[in-house]
Amino acid sequence: MITIGRRGVLVGGGALALEPLLVASTKAQGLNGQPWPQRPVKIIVPVAAGTATDLTARLFGEKLAAIWKQPFVVENKPGADGLIALGSFAAGRDDHTLLFSFSTAVSLNPLVHATLPYDPAADLVPITTTTEVLFGIGVHKGVVANDLAALSVLIKANPDGLNWAAAPGLPRFVLERHLKESGLAMTYVGYTQTGSAVTDLGEGRIQVMIAALNTLLPVIEAGKVKLLAVASSDRAALLPAVPHVGEAGFPKLAVPALGCVY
Repeated sequence: MITIGRRGVLVGGGALALEPLLVASTKAQGLNGQPWPQRPVKIIVPVAAGTATDLTARLFGEKLAAIWKQPFVVENKPGADGLIALGSFAAGRDDHTLLFSFSTAVSLNPLVHATLPYDPAADLVPITTTTEVLFGIGVHKGVVANDLAALSVLIKANPDGLNWAAAPGLPRFVLERHLKESGLAMTYVGYTQTGSAVTDLGEGRIQVMIAALNTLLPVIEAGKVKLLAVASSDRAALLPAVPHVGEAGFPKLAVPALGCVY
């Protein structure tokens, strides 16, 4: 299992993949037959610094740099469902750049975007999965709901009366599907930075958010946000009293979020 510090919010669906990735890296060769890497390696990440995916990329990079005998640098390119980072990665055509991104790069994005700044089949070569990120559904402390069932009742009684936000990619679509299938309506507020959305959730400018637990934890610990459920099929080790969405009666709200290296 991979964890980030004391928070324990990442579980290793691909944690075991670290070993083959490290072993393979010791045998890697470039196109010219020379040992790879021959210079510093850049790791592009489609989210802001300090987020779960960014922290995981840095953990992997530190371990790999010790084996590569070459330094690594993480370049954060957040925004636009990861398209900014993905486009930059594809356009760079640099054999010393890796992409540390979500599985949605090859699964969801081609389905929901009419045009992409990259070709999922030609530009991205999957190497391994890394981790599963645990997401949570949180509400501002002023929201009169302490579980998902009560939140659904509140939303139904106040159509479009609550504002909500989501981490980029799959979390937004998972919650949107739930709202549509349940006949519920909230007002979606888009953000280019997840951190800004979390700040607004803590201040009550938005009332509901689905995001990685490590990004929600500061406002939860400050007493500004209530965590209603973990959006996974597992509970979080740090918050064992909080049910996962299956236990809460909403299994379709689970977010299968895998980190991948390309």
